Amino acid sequence: KGQVLYTLDGTDPRLPGGDVSPLAQVGAAGEETVLVSESDTVKVFVPRDERFGMDWIEANFDDDIWPEGVQPLGYEERNGYQELIQFDLHEQMFERNTTAYLRVEFDVTDPGAFAFLFLEAKYDDAFAAFINGKLVKSVNVPEELLWNSEAIRSHSDSQARVFESFTIDNPKDVLVPGKNILAIQALNRRANDSDFLFSAQLVGTVTTGSSIELNRSTKLLGRTLIDGKWSALEELDYVVDTNIPLRVTELMYHPADPSIGSPHDADEFEFIELQNISSEFLDISEIQLTGGVEFDFSEASLQELEPGQVVLLVENIDAFETRYNTSSMTILGEYSGRLSNGSEKLTFTGFLGEPILEFEYDDAWHDKTDGDGPSLEKIDLLAGRETWSSGAAWRASEQELGSPGVSHFEVDSAGGRQRPGDINQDQRLNINDSIALLRLLFQGQVISLPCEGETIASGGNRLLADLDGNGNVEPNDALHILRYLFLQGTPPELGIECTPIINCPDLCSQ
Repeated sequence: KGQVLYTLDGTDPRLPGGDVSPLAQVGAAGEETVLVSESDTVKVFVPRDERFGMDWIEANFDDDIWPEGVQPLGYEERNGYQELIQFDLHEQMFERNTTAYLRVEFDVTDPGAFAFLFLEAKYDDAFAAFINGKLVKSVNVPEELLWNSEAIRSHSDSQARVFESFTIDNPKDVLVPGKNILAIQALNRRANDSDFLFSAQLVGTVTTGSSIELNRSTKLLGRTLIDGKWSALEELDYVVDTNIPLRVTELMYHPADPSIGSPHDADEFEFIELQNISSEFLDISEIQLTGGVEFDFSEASLQELEPGQVVLLVENIDAFETRYNTSSMTILGEYSGRLSNGSEKLTFTGFLGEPILEFEYDDAWHDKTDGDGPSLEKIDLLAGRETWSSGAAWRASEQELGSPGVSHFEVDSAGGRQRPGDINQDQRLNINDSIALLRLLFQGQVISLPCEGETIASGGNRLLADLDGNGNVEPNDALHILRYLFLQGTPPELGIECTPIINCPDLCSQ
């Protein structure tokens, strides 16, 4: 038994000397399971031509005629590997070929049980490893693998005699329940090399105990420690929720010309208005704005927005203050670059670079916003993200120079706090909500509609049930719930936390 140790600050949980870092946290207990050992019987074949292509790496390939034996496989012309070699390939490989194929079958009951998967290899000089036809690791191999490929560099005899451990990312994506195949192409540097060696083991770590709970996107560095032995360092990016309730509410991309005698040009009056549309405080310190203009929110005048708070990013504060009364406005800072007067893509990203809001505006949408004075205003801040790059989702402002700093979305009157997708109103998102939605769609109103609206596709019902954010409520929204719950699909469009949804009862506060 061992432990899974991890850090969330970008440091290694193992200190340089091998001790546990004082910053490391214990995620769970880990138990090592050997899926393929060095002593397992393997099938080995030294190809003479390209007849197999790459079919030999597939799980359903027929290897019945291949010779079988026990690892390590190889040959020795002089002195060094002879006491290690169990499967001698001297006759087949020396001065004949630099490549040997290896296949070994192993069984897995539950692929999702493995938190970590490691390939351990002794190799002289290179290898490419595949699990069920998918490449999981390659070392010292050429870009294109052929039946007679050579290693692109050597691996010393002293290093080749001991196992080197390699982490295989996302075990559940390569393993399947039941029969699995580990297929390896082992390569020598030259056909006339005096020696050759290869052996492999496949080891999984099953974790038990507490899981790692994260409430924000995080970069995790982790290792397992079993019987004093550390695994290779694993780096994982966890994206918790990309539906951060920050919205662009108004955009002045092509301001009207300045008055005669102004020291500023028109572009210096640009602004981007943002609002926290949730009823909770919102940390914006790790958000980045990229695209035609850039802004690092860690340098903003505020790092946290109050519920419903409206803030501004501007091109030039001095110019902006000559046109607008900023006494009641909150300006976060100046962005770098300038907004295009034609079209531009704006992207807001989170801690790991994950997009939280991305859209492209176009000057062809509304003529008045293209230098005549009015700004672009977002019509529905709760609409799905795919609608944001549509002109129908925006309008020209009624005010001549826009209305920067004015709230476009009243959080208190927006509706009750709901967990998006909670169709049966039990305050949880689970398979029962998918069933309830399908019943409403196909059997009529056999259960009460959760929110105000004549149908499940109208009023607050639509916002609650439109899980994929395409503006409609349809069977795919029920599937969206299942994909999120069981297949690591994307979360509901409005996120997984309680959020105000117009014309819905307030469940989360009860």
